[in-house]
Amino acid sequence: MSSSLYHHVVDDDDGDPGNDHVDDQGTAALPIAATATSTHGSLSDNTAHMLSDWKRTRAVLLFSSCTILLFADQNLMAPNLTAIAQEFGFDDDQRDRKLGGQIALAFFVLGAPASFLVGCLADSLNRSRLFAWTVGVGEGACFFTFFTTTYPQLYVCRAITGFSLGGALPLIYSVLGDLFAADERHSAAAVVGIGSGAGIALGQGIAGFLGPSFGWRLPFLVVSIPALMCAAGVLFTVEDPERGGMEQAVREHRRVHPAGSGSSSLELAPLDGSRDKGCLKRQGSSCSTEEAMLPTQEPELNVRVHWKTFQSLLSTPTVVLSLLQGAPGCVPWGIVNTYLNDFLSENRGMTVEVRTLTLRH
Repeated sequence: MSSSLYHHVVDDDDGDPGNDHVDDQGTAALPIAATATSTHGSLSDNTAHMLSDWKRTRAVLLFSSCTILLFADQNLMAPNLTAIAQEFGFDDDQRDRKLGGQIALAFFVLGAPASFLVGCLADSLNRSRLFAWTVGVGEGACFFTFFTTTYPQLYVCRAITGFSLGGALPLIYSVLGDLFAADERHSAAAVVGIGSGAGIALGQGIAGFLGPSFGWRLPFLVVSIPALMCAAGVLFTVEDPERGGMEQAVREHRRVHPAGSGSSSLELAPLDGSRDKGCLKRQGSSCSTEEAMLPTQEPELNVRVHWKTFQSLLSTPTVVLSLLQGAPGCVPWGIVNTYLNDFLSENRGMTVEVRTLTLRH
């Protein structure tokens, strides 16, 4: 007689045959405990996914807030340029040259190499901590601008703030690249990009409306204190994500070879030509040129490698054309952001508040 005609009884071991489960399909029914365990595992996975989404959202919010405040810090002097000049005893020429020219130059001259330096350090250090300390140094200088009494003190504080702005941006995009998959990065980058424009407008507004009533120094406190708090939030709550962990090749490898399955680990192919260049090696298997590169341990700071990368970038036509197109455009925008505020007030008779609203619209 066929086995499908038999009823299979699953004993619950409770001594009561009435509670036993009968399966007419020829297979023992799953015990209630197994079903409960499966449901609990599903809930745990959902909870872990929600926690992961919340961590990513929190990171984007903190990075965006820091970006807004950093760019707000960039233009805090412009609305009150004449007031600052009068306090330091400068005439119109000294105001334009020292406050509008020399400080702005120091701000960006120090910020540009800071981007490259911090970008190199990001390859070997914890990026969340590095970002927090970079922002902390710059916004600490912004905070101490409130207490400056001489022009050299003001000059140094503003130059250090430029270091912070230049160094923070590559770290933000580096971390976001490892928090989000390739098809999600554009949204996160857009949020941060919007923050830069919003920050410039916010800084102009704060300085333009608070400066005439409370003095030109107060806006530096209003911006720096929240920025330092955001930096502390990044330091204590945002973990440095695994480098390359969201790349497609890495995610596919983990799907096929989950942790604990005994599968071999991933290994970075050396760049000396002894093995296939630019690919992700698996121990005991061949390397596909379509696979991405991921180190198995924290990379070390190698100045020679970074210098070669820098040379490679400058030899790329797209990069060179971007620099040639963007650099000249910075000149008129720099003049507008630095001098137009003061020009509308001193030469066209507008109040600080009205000219601030005019420039923001």
